[in-house]
Amino acid sequence: MEENRVRQSGDVALDTNDIADASTLQSGRTQALITGKLLKRMLQNNMAQFFHYPRFALKRGWQGEVTIGIHIEPDGYISRTQLVNSSGYGTLDLAALKGARKIKSLPNAVSLLNGQAFDLQLPVIYRLQDG
Repeated sequence: MEENRVRQSGDVALDTNDIADASTLQSGRTQALITGKLLKRMLQNNMAQFFHYPRFALKRGWQGEVTIGIHIEPDGYISRTQLVNSSGYGTLDLAALKGARKIKSLPNAVSLLNGQAFDLQLPVIYRLQDG
């Protein structure tokens, strides 16, 4: 057996390079999750100024959650927004898309993006308050 073999189970052998690669991969996934959460928070903060609950939907009591897919370029520019999941109401879906499309870029995100583009999904929730 070679020295760099650390464990063998059945026909599958792991070597130290595999473990190092898995550790790097896990670290990369963790970093991607953190980056995604921070970018989502930035988008939510920006989206708040453009959020609009259509009067037509308010009068009818329509509620729902719209999921918008967003592609952020390495320079923070938002190059694509698209509907991922509908609320079931076209009026709410359109209002969410219009609001998201008003966000042109996230200049503060450039350091987080580290030269990489990023795709994420942003939920836009339409809920009526009781009272």
